Amino acid sequence: MTPDHWERILEIFERCQALPLADRALVLSEIAEETDIVTEVERLLRKDSEAQGFLDETPDAVKELRSPPKARLMPGEHLANRFTIRRQLGKGGMGEVYSAYDERAYEEIAIKISHSAVAADYGLELLLGRQVTHPAVCRLYDLGQHKVGSESLDFLTMELVEGETLAERLRRTGPLPIDEATRIAEQLIHGLSAIHRAGIVHRDLTPFNIILSGNRVVIVDFGRAARESEKPGPLMGTLDYLAPEQLRGELVSASADLFTLGVVLHEMATGKPYDRHRRQEFSLPHNWRLAISVACEIDVSQRADSAAQVLQILTCQGRKTRRKSDSRFYAPSRGHRQANRLTQFRLQ
Repeated sequence: MTPDHWERILEIFERCQALPLADRALVLSEIAEETDIVTEVERLLRKDSEAQGFLDETPDAVKELRSPPKARLMPGEHLANRFTIRRQLGKGGMGEVYSAYDERAYEEIAIKISHSAVAADYGLELLLGRQVTHPAVCRLYDLGQHKVGSESLDFLTMELVEGETLAERLRRTGPLPIDEATRIAEQLIHGLSAIHRAGIVHRDLTPFNIILSGNRVVIVDFGRAARESEKPGPLMGTLDYLAPEQLRGELVSASADLFTLGVVLHEMATGKPYDRHRRQEFSLPHNWRLAISVACEIDVSQRADSAAQVLQILTCQGRKTRRKSDSRFYAPSRGHRQANRLTQFRLQ
């Protein structure tokens, strides 16, 4: 990021800092398209909240703005006398990811490190991530520590998944053909179901955390994951994808991930952001409109019961559903009732 970007981040952070949580969300929604800036501001707000809110002095996370983080590891560098860094794969507000060679296991892996001002809880991330074993979920391996003089660098090792993120794909090609979108959605939903069966809520299932690796679809990054029904803490996740109950600071269940899933399905099929406040009008197959509707239901009690139910709707191709394919609208308030009817069509 340029110095102008960091100045803008600091300006928005200080503006949000004096506002209640709900009002902060509105401010960030105004700049939702500036994803890098939103990510950094959200990170600073979390650090500020962890420090018990309104401080008389500048938080350490804000001080970091005056010297934006650079790549901390270089190709060829050795970590913990075991890992050789290949290259940087990505960098965001929370940290950096590198490809590396594991000299003991004789395989290529990925290594995740945090920025110096971020107190990453890799122990919890590893604990949650290792409870899930599924081809559509990135495998987490272990924690490590690299010492340089008196300083130490904590890192997390994981499966190396080569490919592009769903976000990169959508930027490159626009909306996906329905057949391809369905193939991706099926793997994505199977992976999400495995996460939920383990009693975990991902809380950040965005296109940035979905990797397309050949014909394989992989969910990555448990950095914001939590056990289901965990007490709410600071606002977590990417604003445009948060369920309404997350924005309200309420107890979050797997249902919040279903709302995010619906937003991702909408983006895949239309190439457009999901507007939760307006009736959606797009020329999509009826089963896709119903799946998005039932997942993005504002009222949690009316939302889909599980990711499996969303998948059942997506793959429903019964005769009666095709007769309704001329309808172009879906409205979240009617989603669950429509989905129940659609499920009955498949069983007939």
